[in-house]
Amino acid sequence: MARLPDKQELSDPAQTARVDALESALAELEARRRAESALGETLSFALSAARMGSWSLDVATRGYEASDLCKANYGRRPDQIFTFENLVAAVHPGDRTRMLKAIETAIRDGSDYDIEYRAVIPTGEVRWVHVRGRADRDPVSGAARRMAGVSLDVTDRRRAEDRQQMLLNELNHRVKNTLAAVQSIAYQTLRSAASPAEFHEAFEARIMALSQTHNLLTLQGWESASLRDVIAAELEPFGGEGRAVIDRTPDVQLSPKAAVALGMAFHELATNAVKHGALSTPGGCTRAGWEVESDTLTLRWSERGGPPVKEPASQGFGSRLLQQGLAAELGGKVELRFHPEGLECTMKLPMAVLEGKE
Repeated sequence: MARLPDKQELSDPAQTARVDALESALAELEARRRAESALGETLSFALSAARMGSWSLDVATRGYEASDLCKANYGRRPDQIFTFENLVAAVHPGDRTRMLKAIETAIRDGSDYDIEYRAVIPTGEVRWVHVRGRADRDPVSGAARRMAGVSLDVTDRRRAEDRQQMLLNELNHRVKNTLAAVQSIAYQTLRSAASPAEFHEAFEARIMALSQTHNLLTLQGWESASLRDVIAAELEPFGGEGRAVIDRTPDVQLSPKAAVALGMAFHELATNAVKHGALSTPGGCTRAGWEVESDTLTLRWSERGGPPVKEPASQGFGSRLLQQGLAAELGGKVELRFHPEGLECTMKLPMAVLEGKE
């Protein structure tokens, strides 16, 4: 490389001025190079911090260059070749046509390329990638020469959005079911109540029983509830020490639907025991227990120590709920036996329905 002459070697002022101008231009170029290098490092750091990959596409040749982070978004290592053909093949078949159309539209119209699509990485896992870019155009012809942009793995966000939508759908379903249950409780209570005061008392108690089960389900994210906890919650207001016994048998996890149905059933049994059965006298007691055999849950309720029992002339709300509603809701059989020494109730319910598998 030629050396610039030393100013002391020059006698012509014009030559000295030209050397000064050249040195100034070279210094400016070097400062610009350093600034561009610093800007490039800053940009690279910012993209890395944001977990964004950068990419560029030659419009004419379809030559594709991807940064290490961009490759990682598609499950590729930095040392792996990742061409435009590899990119297209990585896009989920259900999104591929939409992705190619978006690229062609951005090239043709000069519009922003902004798209989210699914990518299938080599392990078979499906990820979501958000890609943005724009085409660079020739200032004379206006033709697109190159596209460049960034990509970001948004899988976590999309999964969170999907889960949120699923929860909203589930909430809507639960609200409709709860309103239907409240409507049915109101209608059946009004039908059997002898006075407005009796209706108010019975209806409020049944809504509170429904609320008890909802509270248990809320603690478990509305996934399941313990059978023991459901029964205990309904018996707690009625049974004192040793008066409402629950056998120490292995617990069973109930689906939300089964928990609500059985919660209402045991509320009716306990309420009847307080009004007419074993819990209406100081020495009476109730016992609840269950066993699982051949994919069937057998639940037993018995009362002892109360006044003599005889079968009622007509069915009340509780009897209808047990023998008709519960059996229909959970696909089981319910038998009520009115022994003089105390009421006995046996429920045979399929475990598949109780666990929400059917």
